[in-house]
Amino acid sequence: MIDHDAVVHSLALHLADDTEWDQPPRLFWLMADTELVAADRFTTALDAVMNGGGRLPAVLAAVADRLLADCLADPAEAGIPAGCIGVVVRTESWVVPIPTDTPPAHAAETERDPRTREVLTRSGGRLADHPDAVDRADLYTVTTDDHLHWLSWDRGGMAPEVQHLDLTTTPPPGRVPRLVRRLARIVRRYA
Repeated sequence: MIDHDAVVHSLALHLADDTEWDQPPRLFWLMADTELVAADRFTTALDAVMNGGGRLPAVLAAVADRLLADCLADPAEAGIPAGCIGVVVRTESWVVPIPTDTPPAHAAETERDPRTREVLTRSGGRLADHPDAVDRADLYTVTTDDHLHWLSWDRGGMAPEVQHLDLTTTPPPGRVPRLVRRLARIVRRYA
């Protein structure tokens, strides 16, 4: 049984210890002792996101396809470490926070609006000029028992915002969490 409080604590410590900003996305294996181990074999693919070589969801989908193909060919050589209990993706983005008093239906509508999406990405530097924009680091974690832990930390912030969802009863909110879940399901099956 996975201790989800220990997972969140470990993830929060990882964010607090990671003082480097403006990094490309990274993929980690979450180990049974809640330590994070870098999945270095995917670094080149994820670096492409930072260098304009693709959007994160497309790159994560390709990483999941590659991992599954490797597992099907030879699970022992796929690179999933023994004792792995989940997958973590760390990413950064500029965001314009939606006020917390915004009704949920309006917030969801705002996030789906293509004009908002333009503001919620780093493309073209438009966001950096927005007066309310913040640089945010996110850790998307899905454990092999199908729980999502999403930690967000604004640059200069005091503590991360933590969300926890049981994905057996609630669908993942968004493309990146869905793809991290796909990776975690591969780990669950082949680790």
